[in-house]
Amino acid sequence: EMAAHRTHRAQHLSRHLPPADYQQLFGVDAHLARLHTLLGDYAAVPFVSIEGMGGIGKTVLARKAARQAAALDTWQDILWVSARQEKLTTRGALDPVAQPARTPADVMNRLAEQLGQTHLAGLAPADKAAGLRPLLSTHPYLIIIDNLETLADVDDLLPLLHPLAGQSRFVLTSRHTVAHFPYVQILTVP
Repeated sequence: EMAAHRTHRAQHLSRHLPPADYQQLFGVDAHLARLHTLLGDYAAVPFVSIEGMGGIGKTVLARKAARQAAALDTWQDILWVSARQEKLTTRGALDPVAQPARTPADVMNRLAEQLGQTHLAGLAPADKAAGLRPLLSTHPYLIIIDNLETLADVDDLLPLLHPLAGQSRFVLTSRHTVAHFPYVQILTVP
């Protein structure tokens, strides 16, 4: 019964994650271990940015870490917001993604929706952040924002998210560095 409960909880926590597009991963164990260490260190900064060139596996690393985190009893919930504008099809073509997050307002909308805070709809991003702050700062949520570099106004988004951290942790994936923010730890994928 306990194993069934753990399985059900892991499936519930994984409901916002995109499906895996790999069978097996090689050479990621050290990066996964480092990422989990950073996420578990509450004395450290609350944001981890997985950075590297396009196609190197940043999203796969974040997705694998999130699925592993879902198997633990650490997180209240795991949220995933994708700013990916295009996806590679099995035919090798690039297709546009339906309704990607493009702005800080879009990111805040997705977070409010995934947290079931629909009463915040229609509010300005700063007001949404204020509405989400009590929830995210008191319970440990793992929040992944994928393809950060495709968002407009990244320099406006991170200061908006920073007060929400509290017990929660943010994982960002990006081709461009956000090292100029003092509350972001960089994990470079070579």
